Amino acid sequence: MSRPLALALLLSVASAPFAAAQSVCYAENDGDVFEDGASTGTAIFGIKFSPPEAMTVSRVEVFTGEATDTMTVGIWSHDANTDEPEAALSTGVFTCTPANAWQGADLPTTVTLPAGGTFWLAWGSTAGAQSSQLPSQPVPGQELRVSLDGGATWGAKFQSTERHMKFRLVCGCSGPSVEYGAGCPGTSGAVPHLSLDVCPIAGGPISLTISNGLGGASALLFFGVAPIEVEVEDSGCFLLVTPNVTLPLVLGGAGGGQGTAILAGTLPAGAAGATLHAQVFTFDPIGANGYAAANAVTIAVP
Repeated sequence: MSRPLALALLLSVASAPFAAAQSVCYAENDGDVFEDGASTGTAIFGIKFSPPEAMTVSRVEVFTGEATDTMTVGIWSHDANTDEPEAALSTGVFTCTPANAWQGADLPTTVTLPAGGTFWLAWGSTAGAQSSQLPSQPVPGQELRVSLDGGATWGAKFQSTERHMKFRLVCGCSGPSVEYGAGCPGTSGAVPHLSLDVCPIAGGPISLTISNGLGGASALLFFGVAPIEVEVEDSGCFLLVTPNVTLPLVLGGAGGGQGTAILAGTLPAGAAGATLHAQVFTFDPIGANGYAAANAVTIAVP
């Protein structure tokens, strides 16, 4: 990535993050068993669910096929008064392929779900597509609602022994974005940490969290166009990015391991294909040579 593009990213984001590879973090009726004789109409199918633990979802998948039309998958909030989907939190678009398989889309913005909250998975299907469901079971499946007008209104809630819907929620980010390297401890033995809150998408929001540092300490956030590994002053701490640009900041909180900072912004629309590296050093009198360091991250924008 060129220095001008790196600077454009820095000016618009004011920070930089890490991202893990995508993996299934929650599923209902997972696996490849399905009711081959069941098909859908053109509608949005709302499937009520409650995640057992907190998660940040970046992709949604259903088990479908037998069509070549555009479909949507997304997560909606819950209207407790009407017991139905309230508003779309994020919706992705994909083109269905005829072979019956897990298919879906990355969400344009990730959705953080608290443990035990109530949400709706919304699948916008097309007539004649394979329905994402198990064969009939002895007990009723999930609570369902159907919308024929794009989610403006929803039909009556129902459950059925023939409707055990299959879906997957995927967490983490697509692309080669990774966390790498080890940090150096400071006060209370705490090692600062750098993490990504939102998957990087060109033109989309992005947010970086610095945690576990010394509360109230000054810090330097380094951005570079390439990773390196250079020991700083025989301290056992390593600079892990080329320091092309440096951003000064101050951590909130008080005490060792209590320092945090959240920096958010928007990636430029032209950032697709860009790669950037970042690392944080905090000034800490207990750390080696008066500072502590976080891990580094590679931010690759798909």
